[in-house]
Amino acid sequence: MLFVLAWSSVSFNLKEVYNPVTKAPLPTQAATRFREHAPRLAEPRYQPLTDRKEALAVARRLVAEHARHPDLP
Repeated sequence: MLFVLAWSSVSFNLKEVYNPVTKAPLPTQAATRFREHAPRLAEPRYQPLTDRKEALAVARRLVAEHARHPDLP
């Protein structure tokens, strides 16, 4: 348990050590792959396209749809 705590502090303070050591035995994370392939906006959006309540409703609907997928246990 102490090793996990210590290693997390390395990730916060010594990225140049943490990244190569962690990436060597583990596959790349999906978030990193997404950032590499995500389209870039010409200008940043300072206002979201939907408000929080609408986004939450859409997320709940999509989770419910995916939960009914026949391949899930």
